[in-house]
Amino acid sequence: MKIQASAYIKDNQLLIRNRHAIINELLSTGWIEMDVVFSKKKKNRSYEQNKYYWGVVVAMVRLRFIELGNQVSAEETHDYMKQEFNYREFVDEKTGAIYRVPLSTANLTTSQFMDYLAKIQQFSSEVLDINIPDPGQQVEMNL
Repeated sequence: MKIQASAYIKDNQLLIRNRHAIINELLSTGWIEMDVVFSKKKKNRSYEQNKYYWGVVVAMVRLRFIELGNQVSAEETHDYMKQEFNYREFVDEKTGAIYRVPLSTANLTTSQFMDYLAKIQQFSSEVLDINIPDPGQQVEMNL
Protein backbone atom coordinates (compact mmCIF):
# COMPACT_ATOMS: atom_id res chain seq x y z
CA MET A 1 0.00 0.00 0.00
CA LYS A 2 1.24 3.48 -0.83
CA ILE A 3 0.03 6.79 0.58
CA GLN A 4 1.19 9.85 -1.26
CA ALA A 5 1.03 13.48 -0.18
CA SER A 6 2.16 16.80 -1.55
CA ALA A 7 4.35 19.01 0.63
CA TYR A 8 6.28 22.26 0.49
CA ILE A 9 8.65 24.30 2.61
CA LYS A 10 7.61 27.69 3.98
CA ASP A 11 9.49 29.67 6.63
CA ASN A 12 11.87 26.73 7.13
CA GLN A 13 9.01 24.37 8.00
CA LEU A 14 7.84 21.31 6.10
CA LEU A 15 4.11 21.68 5.43
CA ILE A 16 1.94 18.83 4.12
CA ARG A 17 -1.09 19.62 2.01
CA ASN A 18 -4.29 18.05 3.40
CA ARG A 19 -2.31 17.20 6.52
CA HIS A 20 -5.27 16.08 8.64
CA ALA A 21 -6.61 13.75 5.94
CA ILE A 22 -3.16 12.22 5.47
CA ILE A 23 -2.72 11.71 9.21
CA ASN A 24 -6.15 10.06 9.48
CA GLU A 25 -5.33 7.77 6.58
CA LEU A 26 -1.99 6.82 8.14
CA LEU A 27 -3.64 6.15 11.50
CA SER A 28 -6.21 3.88 9.83
CA THR A 29 -3.43 1.65 8.44
CA GLY A 30 -2.11 0.74 11.86
CA TRP A 31 1.41 1.50 10.71
CA ILE A 32 3.74 2.50 13.51
CA GLU A 33 6.79 3.21 11.37
CA MET A 34 7.11 3.99 7.68
CA ASP A 35 9.61 5.18 5.10
CA VAL A 36 9.20 8.68 3.73
CA VAL A 37 10.48 9.48 0.22
CA PHE A 38 10.80 13.01 -1.14
CA SER A 39 10.83 13.74 -4.85
CA LYS A 40 10.73 17.00 -6.75
CA LYS A 41 7.24 17.95 -7.87
CA LYS A 42 6.85 17.67 -11.61
CA LYS A 43 4.28 19.21 -13.84
CA ASN A 44 2.13 16.48 -15.36
CA ARG A 45 0.32 16.95 -18.62
CA SER A 46 -2.38 19.54 -18.61
CA TYR A 47 -6.11 19.12 -19.07
CA GLU A 48 -5.73 20.78 -22.49
CA GLN A 49 -3.01 18.31 -23.50
CA ASN A 50 -5.26 15.45 -22.39
CA LYS A 51 -8.20 16.77 -24.45
CA TYR A 52 -5.95 17.13 -27.51
CA TYR A 53 -4.53 13.63 -27.02
CA TRP A 54 -7.88 11.84 -26.78
CA GLY A 55 -9.89 14.16 -29.04
CA VAL A 56 -7.39 14.53 -31.88
CA VAL A 57 -4.44 12.13 -31.67
CA VAL A 58 -6.21 8.98 -30.49
CA ALA A 59 -9.28 9.77 -32.61
CA MET A 60 -7.27 10.23 -35.82
CA VAL A 61 -5.10 7.14 -35.34
CA ARG A 62 -8.17 5.07 -34.44
CA LEU A 63 -10.04 6.33 -37.54
CA ARG A 64 -7.08 5.38 -39.73
CA PHE A 65 -6.91 1.89 -38.15
CA ILE A 66 -10.62 1.48 -38.91
CA GLU A 67 -10.07 2.65 -42.53
CA LEU A 68 -7.41 -0.06 -42.78
CA GLY A 69 -9.98 -2.68 -41.73
CA ASN A 70 -9.27 -2.95 -38.01
CA GLN A 71 -12.14 -2.35 -35.62
CA VAL A 72 -10.47 -0.91 -32.53
CA SER A 73 -11.69 1.17 -29.62
CA ALA A 74 -10.13 4.40 -28.44
CA GLU A 75 -8.71 2.54 -25.43
CA GLU A 76 -7.16 -0.15 -27.66
CA THR A 77 -5.63 2.57 -29.82
CA HIS A 78 -4.20 4.24 -26.71
CA ASP A 79 -2.81 0.88 -25.50
CA TYR A 80 -1.17 0.29 -28.90
CA MET A 81 0.51 3.70 -28.82
CA LYS A 82 1.80 3.15 -25.28
CA GLN A 83 3.23 -0.21 -26.38
CA GLU A 84 4.99 1.38 -29.34
CA PHE A 85 6.04 4.78 -28.02
CA ASN A 86 6.01 4.76 -24.18
CA TYR A 87 7.59 1.61 -22.84
CA ARG A 88 10.38 0.12 -20.78
CA GLU A 89 12.48 -2.68 -22.22
CA PHE A 90 14.01 -5.61 -20.41
CA VAL A 91 16.12 -8.49 -21.68
CA ASP A 92 15.80 -12.18 -20.90
CA GLU A 93 19.43 -12.97 -20.08
CA LYS A 94 19.02 -16.65 -21.03
CA THR A 95 17.47 -16.18 -24.48
CA GLY A 96 18.42 -12.60 -25.34
CA ALA A 97 14.77 -11.86 -26.04
CA ILE A 98 13.78 -8.24 -25.57
CA TYR A 99 10.41 -7.46 -23.99
CA ARG A 100 8.56 -4.17 -23.94
CA VAL A 101 6.37 -3.18 -21.02
CA PRO A 102 4.02 -0.28 -21.82
CA LEU A 103 4.07 2.52 -19.27
CA SER A 104 1.28 4.79 -18.13
CA THR A 105 1.12 8.14 -19.91
CA ALA A 106 -0.55 9.71 -16.87
CA ASN A 107 2.78 10.15 -15.11
CA LEU A 108 4.57 11.85 -17.99
CA THR A 109 5.67 15.43 -17.48
CA THR A 110 4.41 17.99 -19.98
CA SER A 111 7.76 17.82 -21.79
CA GLN A 112 7.82 14.00 -21.86
CA PHE A 113 4.23 13.99 -23.09
CA MET A 114 5.13 16.34 -25.96
CA ASP A 115 7.98 13.96 -26.94
CA TYR A 116 5.49 11.06 -26.86
CA LEU A 117 3.10 13.00 -29.12
CA ALA A 118 5.92 13.84 -31.55
CA LYS A 119 6.74 10.13 -31.92
CA ILE A 120 3.08 9.37 -32.67
CA GLN A 121 2.89 12.22 -35.19
CA GLN A 122 6.01 10.97 -36.99
CA PHE A 123 4.73 7.37 -37.06
CA SER A 124 1.33 8.53 -38.28
CA SER A 125 2.89 10.54 -41.10
CA GLU A 126 5.41 7.90 -42.21
CA VAL A 127 3.43 4.68 -41.68
CA LEU A 128 -0.27 5.53 -41.55
CA ASP A 129 -0.07 8.32 -44.15
CA ILE A 130 -2.02 10.81 -42.01
CA ASN A 131 -1.01 14.21 -40.72
CA ILE A 132 -1.89 14.80 -37.08
CA PRO A 133 -2.05 18.56 -36.54
CA ASP A 134 -0.23 20.30 -33.72
CA PRO A 135 -2.34 21.55 -30.81
CA GLY A 136 -4.31 24.65 -31.75
CA GLN A 137 -3.98 24.02 -35.49
CA GLN A 138 -7.38 24.21 -37.20
CA VAL A 139 -8.49 20.94 -38.77
CA GLU A 140 -11.70 19.26 -39.98
CA MET A 141 -12.44 15.61 -39.35
CA ASN A 142 -15.22 13.43 -40.71
CA LEU A 143 -16.06 10.94 -37.99
